[in-house]
Formats: sequence, structure tokens, C-alpha cells
Amino acid sequence: MMKKDPYEVLGVKKSASAGEIKKAYYALAKKYHPDTNKEKDSREKFVQIQEAYEILSDEQKRQQYDQFGHGFEGGGPGGFPGGGAGGAYPGGFDPNDIFSQFFGGGFRGAAGGFGGQAGGDPFRNVRGDDLQTPLTLSFMEAVKGATKFVQINRVTNCSTCHGSGLKTGKQKSTCSVCQGSGVQTISMGGFHMQTTCQACGGAGSAIPPGSACSPCSGVGKVRERKTVEVHVPPGVDHNSRIRVSGEGDAPLKGQGPNGDLFVSLNVLPSKIFRRSDYDILLDAKIPFHKALLGGKIRIPTVDGDVELRIPSGSQPGDNIAMRGRGIQKLRSTAHGDQIVTLKIELPRYYI
Repeated sequence: MMKKDPYEVLGVKKSASAGEIKKAYYALAKKYHPDTNKEKDSREKFVQIQEAYEILSDEQKRQQYDQFGHGFEGGGPGGFPGGGAGGAYPGGFDPNDIFSQFFGGGFRGAAGGFGGQAGGDPFRNVRGDDLQTPLTLSFMEAVKGATKFVQINRVTNCSTCHGSGLKTGKQKSTCSVCQGSGVQTISMGGFHMQTTCQACGGAGSAIPPGSACSPCSGVGKVRERKTVEVHVPPGVDHNSRIRVSGEGDAPLKGQGPNGDLFVSLNVLPSKIFRRSDYDILLDAKIPFHKALLGGKIRIPTVDGDVELRIPSGSQPGDNIAMRGRGIQKLRSTAHGDQIVTLKIELPRYYI
């Protein structure tokens, strides 16, 4: 049977992002799950949806599909380009390499002698998707560091079934397609090969009718609103990113680790200071007589007001460097400098 275009199955464009693909899959899988949807073709649609997501959620599989489609054309026996079963392939081309990208592993028991293993749950160690959220900081919060909180919507295990997808006291039944082996035999160009069962995703089991957890419809995952604490280190700058490990999405399949949360920083400008890397820039107005004779003035720094000595004979635009009065450097105890630019106020004479 001709396989359908995975983009068409999930209802997304070829340019769709990973997030758009995941969102479409999550909605369709919930809608057509055979334990909750009793339509005649719901199981077939559910299998197609899972197969489409398995291809498009994996970057390598997606690239391979975009290039070759579901199959191969031309060449020698079995429809493969050049060479017979178990032989060498021109240019180092080995169809088993391509197949393994589609099905998450090699084939066994193939008429052409392909090696590898099939079966088992290919999603058991799949990592969840990363999330990204913005965070606005004041100038001083970026300079000194702060503890902030952000709100995110993330995929997590259902709290009712703890990710199993089952009602309390219920158990999964053996998959009727693969009989619990997690693999199924497919025919392609005269070859008989085994690959991950498309009905159960290689798990070897399925949720019986009426046994699915109600809150998550048997998926085992839900989307929750969560407040996450973010520790902002001193010295961060505009457009910096902070990584919060394990606060991303849980994997939609399997029990792998969560993805990470990346917090993008938007630092508001200061009304007093300007920033250049880890240096603080400040303009200071001084009266003409202090520029001529020298003296002291009080100026602000990120650590509070301090006295600054003005050398005699100072000129407009002169810079005075205050060593170590700037911003603390990331992952260091060292600080930048504060550079003070003199703006001399000339006296006004009235006739």
C-alpha cells in the first residue's frame, strides 16, 4: 500500500518548524487515538499519524524523506541502484544506511542479508524538545544579577496516570499486529525485512479499549502552566541566553529526559549609564573653574556615589578611567572599568 506524504498526514507545510510539527501531531494523536475515537478508520489514521511524526520529528529522517521520499527508483534487483543482494553498491551507496534513518534501526532477517537489530521501543531514550521564553531585566538587574520567574507552557507527564496512559488498575495488552515482539515484517522490492511495529511504535503493547486515562486520553502527556525560577548571574547583557536544564518539554513518547528551557534576555537601557562590554560609560558635567584649577566631584557608579578627582587643566571630552568600577565579568570576579567623559560648563557673562 502506498504510504502517504507525512506533511499531508499532519497537515503542515514542508517549511514547518519542529514546534509546529509537534503541535500538529499532539492534536491529531489525541483526536484519533483508537481508545477514545471509535470511528472505523481511527486506528489506521492513528498509525499514519505516528509514522508521519516519527519521520518529521527526526531531523535526519526528515532530510532523507525530503530527498528520497518513501522509496527508491531504478537500478538493479529489488529496485535498488545497482548491485544485487548482499553485493557492493556503486559510490559507496548502501540502502541499509537510508533505511536505518527511516525506521530507527537496521533490519534483520532480510532476503538481501541486511544486518542490524529491530524491535524494542525506539522512543525510550528520546529527549524532549527545548523551549524558549523572553525575560525583561532592568539595567541594574543585568549588572548585579537577580532571581526572576517566568511562566511557561510545557508538555509533562500526566499527573493522574504518571505517564502510563492507563486508568488506575488497568494494564496494557499485547499488540495484535506484532504479537508483542515490537517488530513487523514489510515487503519492499522483493525483500522481506523487519522493522519497528508501526501500530505500537515498537513497545509491543497497546492500551485496551476503555482502559485509557481520561485526563490525557491515553497519551500519558498533558500541557501544563508552570512558574520557573531563573537565576540571572551578574554581568549578563542584552540578547544573552540563560539555560535552565530539564525545564523543557517531556518527550511525547517514551520516558526520556526533558528538554531544556532557554531564557532570552531583554535588558532595558539606563537613564544614567551606558555600557560597552563590561565597561560603564558616564558623562560628567564640571564647572569651568574645576577644569582649570582641579578639584573633586561626586559621581554615580553601579556601586553607589564616589568622589572623582579632576586634574587641573582638564579639557572638554577628556576621559578619566576608574579602574574596577565597571561590570563584573561572567564566570569571573574581575570587573570592567568606568570611563568618565568630562563635559565642561563654561561661564556665562552678561553685559
